[in-house]
Amino acid sequence: MKRLKLIVNNKLATIALSLIFVIMLSVNITMAYYRDSVTENNGNFIVGSVDISAGVNAGQSFNLTPAELLPGETTLRSITITNNGLDDTYIRIRPVITLDSAATTLITMDVDNGGTAWVTNADTWYYYNTPLLFGTGVAVDTDIIVSNLMESDSSNLAVDIKIEIQATQVANNTADPTTANWTT
Repeated sequence: MKRLKLIVNNKLATIALSLIFVIMLSVNITMAYYRDSVTENNGNFIVGSVDISAGVNAGQSFNLTPAELLPGETTLRSITITNNGLDDTYIRIRPVITLDSAATTLITMDVDNGGTAWVTNADTWYYYNTPLLFGTGVAVDTDIIVSNLMESDSSNLAVDIKIEIQATQVANNTADPTTANWTT
C-alpha cells in the first residue's frame, strides 16, 4: 500500500511538473512573439511629418502682364519651398498652365534655368536633386516661356499658371528622388 501511494505520488508529481513545464514554455513562446522585431530595411517603418510651404519671392507674382505674354518672351519668376516638417524630404514640382481654361503648350516653364539642382523625368515633374533638410528652404527660379506661335494680341487671354509641389520622406525611400515612392 505504501509502495502504491509512492507510485501515485510520483505520477502526480510527474504530471504536475509536466504541466508546469508546458505552462512555462507557452509563456516564453508568447513573450517571444510579442518581443520579436525585424531589422531589415523593408521591415522598418518610420512615422514622421512631411510639411512644406511655398511662396512667391518678394515683389513677384505669377500674374503675367500682357507685355509678358508676347510671342518669344521669357519671364523669370522665383518661388521658395520650405520644409516645415520634422523629416528630410524629397520634393518635386511641375507647372500646370492653362490658356483660356484649356491645357496649352504655347506657354511653358523651365525650372532652374538649366542648372543642375533639378532633374526632369519623362513624367513632366522636376525633382530636386538632394533631400530638402527639415527646417530649410530652397529658392526655385523658373522661366515662363511664351511660344513664337502665340498670338500677338494676347491681352484678352486668360492665363492660369499653377505650380504643383509634392514632398515625400527620404527615410525608407530610394536614394534617387525620381524613383522615390510618390503618391499620384
